[in-house]
Amino acid sequence: MIVGTPNRITSEIRSFCNRIVENSSPFHLPVEPDRKSIKLECFPNVENFISKNGGAIQYGWRIGEWYEIMLEAEFHAVWRAPNGDFRDVTPSGEKRILFLPDDTGIYEGRQIPNVRLALSKSRLVHEFIDIQGKLFEAMNEGELAEKHGAISLPAHKISPLMDRSRHLFIQIYKSTATKNSECYCGSGKKYKKCHMSSV
Repeated sequence: MIVGTPNRITSEIRSFCNRIVENSSPFHLPVEPDRKSIKLECFPNVENFISKNGGAIQYGWRIGEWYEIMLEAEFHAVWRAPNGDFRDVTPSGEKRILFLPDDTGIYEGRQIPNVRLALSKSRLVHEFIDIQGKLFEAMNEGELAEKHGAISLPAHKISPLMDRSRHLFIQIYKSTATKNSECYCGSGKKYKKCHMSSV
């Protein structure tokens, strides 16, 4: 997994989080999905979990890191137990997440853009972050902001951005990966045994 949960909460991460939510501190919490939870569908997953177990929904941001490349915050929801403990009930492929509570945030059906911060001075990284912002705007224009799942999108707007995003992603990955890095494709294999010869 290229963008994954940071192992340590560094001063850089704390500063990034403070820019998103003032006076709130990130913390690690376990990912313990309900057997009926749907991957990456945190909002309905938490609501369903509450209906069976009580508690409440806690909005906030899931903090990810592409090591030495960028930090990324995704609006997210976790379950808050009646005793105040937190639990991420949405499967994501990780055993724990870094979560930043946001008591001012709320999900009302409209997509919320990720927040990103470059950790590298590379022009490619800054362009990649810029392209992600443009992609979000194109994919959530007008009524699309309230739609989820498979959506028919205008290819003339999306395809060039997607192609450029993928190109930049691979170029950045190639410039930092070692033979033993996890392959960018998500297979879980080492780069040298997967896509190394094809990029």
